[in-house]
Amino acid sequence: MKRMLRFQLSRMVRCREYRVAMLLSSLVACGAFLAEVVANWRLDRSAILSAGEVTALYGIGRGWNVFSALWPFLVVLPFATSFPEDRKNQCLAPVVTRSSYGDYLSSQVLASGLGSASVVFLPLLLNLLLCYLAFPSNHNIKLASYQGNMYAAVLLGENRLYTSLGTTYFLLPLYFFSPFLYQMMYLTVLGLFSGLCGAAVTALSFRCFQSKILLFLPLYAVSVITLYARGIWMNAALHSGARYFDPYLCDYLAPFATRDCSPVYFAGICLGLLLLIFGMLRWAKRHAFRFMQG
Repeated sequence: MKRMLRFQLSRMVRCREYRVAMLLSSLVACGAFLAEVVANWRLDRSAILSAGEVTALYGIGRGWNVFSALWPFLVVLPFATSFPEDRKNQCLAPVVTRSSYGDYLSSQVLASGLGSASVVFLPLLLNLLLCYLAFPSNHNIKLASYQGNMYAAVLLGENRLYTSLGTTYFLLPLYFFSPFLYQMMYLTVLGLFSGLCGAAVTALSFRCFQSKILLFLPLYAVSVITLYARGIWMNAALHSGARYFDPYLCDYLAPFATRDCSPVYFAGICLGLLLLIFGMLRWAKRHAFRFMQG
């Protein structure tokens, strides 16, 4: 298994799709940093936003708006479509001679997860470090300045027009203790969840291997559907007084993107992805002879 995983990782880092995904993610991360530097170049230090507010990971920042739009494709692109390509090129038999077919499938899922996690985590980590080196940590946030009239109200959720499952930002005391650790926590969650999604798409490809293009659709469709559901549910909460929680997937992956998160909802999505991965792996291993015959 370890030998096969090393082989799959070696294939992944050399493949064109992984390099394109890493390059695109790095361009967005570096571009977001340069854009914030230009925007704050001549501002007084007291007026400059806090370092955590200008990172590409900040939930309502310009960098995150771009990155979250590309995120469904960055997760799938690195290695999640490799199985259909191997099957099309009749590479399964030569590859499996290095180990068992079960090891090949498991290593494919693990390598895809690591590839998806790395193209998201590493560029955003670089962006985060650059922002904390170049910008002050003054607790100025986009909707209010530190010690201003609206600072506490914004963070604590006291300016609400609807009822929600949660009124404050997730683990807000950690942000007050260390904004950098707070964002590192979200970055770690984003990297792990991206890896989980990449592994799930790879597992799905064991069943739906007819087209590589189709494998880009599930995660994109979920992102779009939950984005539209957010607006619909928000309007319902404003008009009817129903309790609201944010269904948009990307809002759970960046700090200050939402105060209306539901940990149960997000945990349910993660559990569903894990069940999909293990279920498809078990199905594919039971039908090994069918795949080996093409």
